[in-house]
Amino acid sequence: MRTQPLLILLLTACSSPSPAQQPAVPDAPQAAIAALEAPGLSLNEDTWHGVDGSSGPVWKVRVDAASLTVLPSEQVQSLTGFQQQATGPAWVVVNGGFYDQAGAAMSLVVHDGQEHHALGSGSGIITGPSPVQIVHKDAYVSGPTEALQSIDRVVDGANNLVNTSPGARRAARTLLAVDGETVWMAVFADERSVIRTPDGARLVVTGSIGPTLHEAAEYVRTQLAAKAALNLDGAVSSQFSVHTQAGDYTVQGERDIINAVVLTPTLPE
Repeated sequence: MRTQPLLILLLTACSSPSPAQQPAVPDAPQAAIAALEAPGLSLNEDTWHGVDGSSGPVWKVRVDAASLTVLPSEQVQSLTGFQQQATGPAWVVVNGGFYDQAGAAMSLVVHDGQEHHALGSGSGIITGPSPVQIVHKDAYVSGPTEALQSIDRVVDGANNLVNTSPGARRAARTLLAVDGETVWMAVFADERSVIRTPDGARLVVTGSIGPTLHEAAEYVRTQLAAKAALNLDGAVSSQFSVHTQAGDYTVQGERDIINAVVLTPTLPE
């Protein structure tokens, strides 16, 4: 009779999925809503919903009369390194464009009028400092002192440019969206990817769960009234930090990044 519990235990262990069969994700976190307010800048947290029943937080930062600065780097570095370069009473810094296996930027990077990387692959370019605009690479004319190219323009003319497809990849996403002089930053993650911290969150398992690109684009189009939106490097690179005089909030990604974008509000004098 003493061997029966052991047999049940062994059968249970053998029937459990191995770590290789399913992503190792933390327990779903308790609700903790991010909210910060400053003149011309606000951070709020909402929830996105996928057609497969998945869901999670979308952190959205609204910047009025936004001014854009691109922060280049010769090598990948942590978000903290870019935070230290941001200045002013209120700002948001977010991961930028894609980079290759050698750690080099894959497309156009312009800062303070200097081209740090030439035009490359990617359909969209965000330009500044202000007004901030998203243009197709074929319509880009050199001249903006700040510019960053990325792979996907996902919204244009208030239309979702991303097709729906069965089995579309799910991952964390980072989008910049423009509606006139208002610029939105939106970072999406699956609720199972989020580990809450005292001053924000840390993301894990972001390469396999999260919204599809179509779902993220549809959210910024319908919920943020985006006329244009650009998909930045997402998945394990998705991360951002907001600074205000009232406090700070940081969502830390899984890997370092090659460049970053800073958005600051332009306030009337």
